[in-house]
Amino acid sequence: MIPSDFATTIVPRFSPPAAAAATLLFALAGCGGDGPWFSVPPQHEALSAASLPPAMVVDMASPDASDHILSGIYAPAPGVGWRWTEANPAVWVMLERVDRLRFTADFAIWDDGFKQTGPVTLNFLVNGHVVGTERYTTPGVKHFEAAVPEGWVSPLKRATAGIALDKVYVSPADHKRFGVILVRIGFARAG
Repeated sequence: MIPSDFATTIVPRFSPPAAAAATLLFALAGCGGDGPWFSVPPQHEALSAASLPPAMVVDMASPDASDHILSGIYAPAPGVGWRWTEANPAVWVMLERVDRLRFTADFAIWDDGFKQTGPVTLNFLVNGHVVGTERYTTPGVKHFEAAVPEGWVSPLKRATAGIALDKVYVSPADHKRFGVILVRIGFARAG
């Protein structure tokens, strides 16, 4: 049973003038000018086509290439402008415009690796769609380019560019898998 004087014994009663004075005291305590001043943080413009970098190709020699790699591309060796790939290398880029777009890739098939694999077939991919297939019967420096069909990519959205190899070189020493020597991959505008 709760005692009848419970409210008066547990919760102290304040007179209206004392309550008003306490409220005023708390309100004024927050108005001091001696505390630290925080400025408004810097404002940034929203992402737009004008603020996007112009590059649509990921160059493996670029310092920001790693930021665009999705999968299947090894870290670079010091001082070289290319990277080894695995069987399914892929990168992403942000496209400002998508009209007259072409997939492009510069790469090499390693001579010693070719001795193990023989001819290799590469499927070139845009957002998972095969934009072209080539069978390479010799090692060496290669270039591939093909028109990107309308509707495969959208402006101001990520687009992926990739390669799918049917065979890779497997190192006898550590069983690491190597695809091609990638120099650059991405998109170019048709002239």
